[in-house]
Amino acid sequence: MLEEHNLDCLVLFGYKSHDHYDCYLTNEQFDGAVILPREGEPIAFTALTQRLTRRLASNLPGEFWVNDVRIGRYGPQTVSVLKELGLERGRIGVFGLDSWGPGEFDGLVPYRMWQTVLEGLPGAEFVDISVPFKKMMLKKSAEEIELYRFSGKIGDIACRAMLEATAEGVPETEIYAAVQHAIFRNGADAWWPHLNLTVGADDIGWGPPIWIYRGGEPRRVRQGDLVQAEIFPCYGGAETQQQMSIAVGPVPDLHYELGEVASKSLAEGANILKAGVTLGEVAQAMFAPIRENPDYWTLSPLVHTLGPGPFVSNLGYNIENSPARALSPRVAEMTGKGQDTVLEAGMIIAFEPNVCKGQTRVNIGGTVIVTKTGFEDLNTLPNRLNVV
Repeated sequence: MLEEHNLDCLVLFGYKSHDHYDCYLTNEQFDGAVILPREGEPIAFTALTQRLTRRLASNLPGEFWVNDVRIGRYGPQTVSVLKELGLERGRIGVFGLDSWGPGEFDGLVPYRMWQTVLEGLPGAEFVDISVPFKKMMLKKSAEEIELYRFSGKIGDIACRAMLEATAEGVPETEIYAAVQHAIFRNGADAWWPHLNLTVGADDIGWGPPIWIYRGGEPRRVRQGDLVQAEIFPCYGGAETQQQMSIAVGPVPDLHYELGEVASKSLAEGANILKAGVTLGEVAQAMFAPIRENPDYWTLSPLVHTLGPGPFVSNLGYNIENSPARALSPRVAEMTGKGQDTVLEAGMIIAFEPNVCKGQTRVNIGGTVIVTKTGFEDLNTLPNRLNVV
């Protein structure tokens, strides 16, 4: 990639991004930065000494990818290392000025740090390489695909735990704990936002439970509720996602209706998804059943990439005619980024068909691996509306 763009080196700022981009080059969690010269060994930065001293433990398996790890502020270190490499006037690719990731719409690089770099290297040419780097990451190796398969398996285990924990009268804390316990006990992590969870017949939000932020009593499941979660197991850097939807009986007809439309959307996407089509073509196919009824609208994406996950379908179709308009006159459909991305065998895709009517929402779907002729499904339980 550096050769293709005629770059002398890559400066990658990962920080606490959703996709932990620096881990892609270090295989460790420094929450920092990496300088990768076009020729030579990478140099990693971390602000936390304890992230480096863990290497001293005798019982850690495997080898370390990066030998040169430096501790301190990233701005001054970037200037120092690039001068050390003789690149004061080099052509330098930078990752992190852009992101497109969830909650990272304005990039990852802090103003003060970037100002230090620009002032310290006035003769260097900096080229934003964020998008080409992400596209390079999309196609997975055979070793990475094995990690994704295991991550998807953990996701199904977590979905099963959620299904078994959901019943009338159960507090949402118990459901949250059951899902996370299933993830953690199988050796995976749950990347931010860790777990989105909604409980109720009219909860059309999408985020972590509100008691995490402000305390108070958790909600309890009632008859006629929808209990829905977005689950984020990540094993060895391989994140899969599951959109688990559970209707608690007696189930209103509207819940079945929206579940059927979401299933049709998923089927349309499955019919078209294979190597050679674009992400946008998959998204358009998935929107077709939703557009048949002017009362339907969507909240979140219908489909997006994983590893990394910033390439995404439009969000908020028909949302301006939804109850959300009462909360803000600014709500509007958001155009997804990277829909011109051509899918290749070995890419990871999250199906997330969601459909709303009034103040009721159903969201289903799991993770798949793109193949030449279609895809390999990593999940089963979240691909439909479940009923308890």
